[in-house]
Amino acid sequence: MNSVVTPNSKTPLYKQLVSILREDIRNGIYTAGEKIPSEIELCEFYKVSRITVRNAITELVEEELLFKVQGKGTFVSEQKYIRPLNESLNFTNQCHQIGRKSSAKVICVEQLPASEQLAEKLGIEPGELIWKIMRVRYADDLAVMIETNYFSGQYGFLKEHDLTGSLYEILGKHHIYPDSATKSIGICYTTREEALLLSVPPYSAMLLINEQVFDSGQKIIHYCKQVLCSERWPYQLTVHSSFHN
Repeated sequence: MNSVVTPNSKTPLYKQLVSILREDIRNGIYTAGEKIPSEIELCEFYKVSRITVRNAITELVEEELLFKVQGKGTFVSEQKYIRPLNESLNFTNQCHQIGRKSSAKVICVEQLPASEQLAEKLGIEPGELIWKIMRVRYADDLAVMIETNYFSGQYGFLKEHDLTGSLYEILGKHHIYPDSATKSIGICYTTREEALLLSVPPYSAMLLINEQVFDSGQKIIHYCKQVLCSERWPYQLTVHSSFHN
């Protein structure tokens, strides 16, 4: 850890600390996913005020070199993987492509009557019994999204399987394969429950992705809602267009 902070420099103390911490991250002194020292520890080590430390950390969070987890501290950001939104590839395979381990924590598996909205999404009649599977998805040990899948009643066999892995692998064992999908993209704010599950402050802004997935015969397999922390798992949309004078 570099300890060179010069009180009499023309460069503000927090800017000096930003440069020091940035170099420490780039040189591997603090590695991806690692928790950095607390504000108090940084104050004591560098002999600076707490406001100086907070300003430095705020700037590094804005640079996306650090991120905060409520109640746990400040961590070094993982190398970000940008996934095109116009491609459909399940989360498990996305993680595999970049050498990260995917996992899931099952929050609930329940049967309930379909509301009018869910019935429309699943192509069934309102009131029909459907299955809801809610999970938190992790890349390595970092929670990146809350994923809620809805299936029509015929998919009750899912509850007999281990749901901490890929749902598509399970469906494949039953000869059900996704072929295409439609997505809508928006912004939402975490509820208190969602904030706890993702370890973020309540009412944090999240990317909201709603998706209908179809088989090769255009039959709806399921409807999925994803509340995604884009700071931890960013997406981009590539658009090809022709421009004319």
